[in-house]
Formats: sequence, C-alpha cells, structure tokens
Amino acid sequence: MSALTAPGGASKLESEVKMTTLESGGLPLFLQPLDVSLRDEPTAFREWLVQNREPLEELLMKHGALVFRGFAVRGTSDFSHLFEHYPDSGFGYRGGAAPRDELAPRVFESTQIPAEDVLLAHQEMSYLPNPPTKIAFYCRLPAVSGGETWIADMRAVTRALPKSFVEAVAEKGVQYIRNLRDESISSGNSYLDGMHASWQSSFETDDPAKALADCAGLGLTAEWLDDGSLSTSYVAPTGIRTHPESGEPVWFNQIAGSTFRQESLGHRFKAYEQYYGSTKPIPHDTNYGDGSPISESDMRALYSTLFAHTLRFPWSAGDVMLVDNWFTAHGRNSFTGLRDVQVSLLY
Repeated sequence: MSALTAPGGASKLESEVKMTTLESGGLPLFLQPLDVSLRDEPTAFREWLVQNREPLEELLMKHGALVFRGFAVRGTSDFSHLFEHYPDSGFGYRGGAAPRDELAPRVFESTQIPAEDVLLAHQEMSYLPNPPTKIAFYCRLPAVSGGETWIADMRAVTRALPKSFVEAVAEKGVQYIRNLRDESISSGNSYLDGMHASWQSSFETDDPAKALADCAGLGLTAEWLDDGSLSTSYVAPTGIRTHPESGEPVWFNQIAGSTFRQESLGHRFKAYEQYYGSTKPIPHDTNYGDGSPISESDMRALYSTLFAHTLRFPWSAGDVMLVDNWFTAHGRNSFTGLRDVQVSLLY
C-alpha cells in the first residue's frame, strides 16, 4: 500500500488515522486508527464516525470506498449501531433480489449464494426506484481463501463504455423484469431454487395482498401468473443517474447482473437453460425501457469493461467498508472455508 495525504477538510483526520491506498491508487482508501480508544472502544469509534461524518463523506466522494481497518468492532451488534446516523428506507431489504436473512436491526447477510459461485460487481438495488446511496460491509470472519468483496469504479466504467451505448441507456432507460416463484414451486435443484427467490421471502410475507401493496410502494407493476408466481416490472427512466450529492452523471443500473446470460450466471447457466427452457418464466431479465433488446455487441462491451475495472483486496477480520453506491459497484469472489460478511443499507 502507499501512504496518502488527505485532501481538503479531511486533513483534520490525519492526527487520528493513518490513510493508505492500494499501489494502484484510487479506491479503496484504507483508514487505520492512531488513537488507542478507536482501536479498543466501540462507542468511541461510533462517536468518531458521527463527529467526522463531513470529512469522511469528502473522502468517500473522492475515493468511492473507505475501509476502516483495526477499529473497535467486536461483532454484529457493534456493526448494527455504527451507522445509525444514516437514515434507512423503512423497507429494509423488501423487494431485493438476492437471497439473504436479517441478522440484527439494519444488518443483513451479504448473500447466500454458494461459495463456489461469484457475484458480478453491481450497484445495490439499482433495479428499484429508491436504492440506497451507501452500503456498509462488515467482515466478521474472512474466508480461508477467496471471498473478497469485489469493487469497481463506476465513474471509470462510464467513461470506458461505448458512448452510443451510454447515450441509449440514458435516453431509453432500463426495463427490469423479475419473476418471484411461489415457495411451493421447486426446480428440484437447491441452487436454482436459491437464486430464484420466492415472493414470500422477497416481501417477507405470506399475504398476497401485502406483497402487491409492497410492489406498489416500491414503484413496481405486478401481476400473478397461473403457476402462483409473481411477475414484476420496473422501468427506470434512465440507466444513467445523477449522483445525489456531487451532481455527476454515472452508469447506474443492473443490466450486467440482471440479464439472463452466461456472463451473469457463470457455470450455472446451462442448468438454468435446461430447467426454464422457453416455457417457464425466468427469474430476471432486462431490456431498454421501451422494451427493445440491448445488442449483443453492447452487452459484450459491458461485461469486458466491468471486468477490466473490477479489483479486490483480502478482508481482515473486523474490517468495515463504506461504499458509495453510485460511484462504486460491489460483488463477491468464490471462496473456501467459512465466511461471514454482513451488510447494512444506508440512505
């Protein structure tokens, strides 16, 4: 890692934390405590985050992701209280696409996808009208090998993508189509069932009326299919959103991860194709907002650009990473051994 001099108003933190970046520079910025109370006292760390919110936001805007390493975080309960000074949506993770359980107030599993699978870098819940502005991660237990939370600079991705593709996504928007199976429907394959969420788990209810009400509250159109599954659709007016604080336009959508393709599903794609065929509703797919398909050449450019700008670093136990959800996408590498990384959605 290389040492860093903090910019602007963030310079007042220099007496309390050491700041470094990876040799490549940019994101993420690592912060390590110089003050013993920040290493030993969870309450002191939380109060420090509240008191220094403005300079930390300045650093987050510049780097896209901050990693707090060596601070006093002893477990899920400490993590649950760290970012209480940020509001939440009131919806929690209702309507979310990934399989995950709530572990504590405002704290969820990062994902339940199997260890041998990877999760493409994406901006959290960018397929919904009101996504979180920031994501906080906590590594309670790093994997034996792998298991890094990948991050990608989406400002760089926006600049590197074909200009015509960026303009089309900006002008036409993105249509997100999702099917939520009834929990009684099973493919007979635990992986496929895990990745094809049920409407009961997604909306945390067994009441169809409540699920529809939540869809309306989230801005989704929804209809029940004959097999008991719930089909939802949301058209984002644009796939390029303006950052709520900086005003900078940036690629903000989930075309890469929500399109039914080999690149998004990896080695599982063949099993998906065999089970769903052309007759069963697939778990997710995307189009332009007017319903027209995105070209094969643009999809290939998207994946190659995203992969080229994705980086990783090994987790250490107790690490907390704060991510700007507009500027920085995140994903997950495959891993061996046990792994416990938790997440909180911030607004």
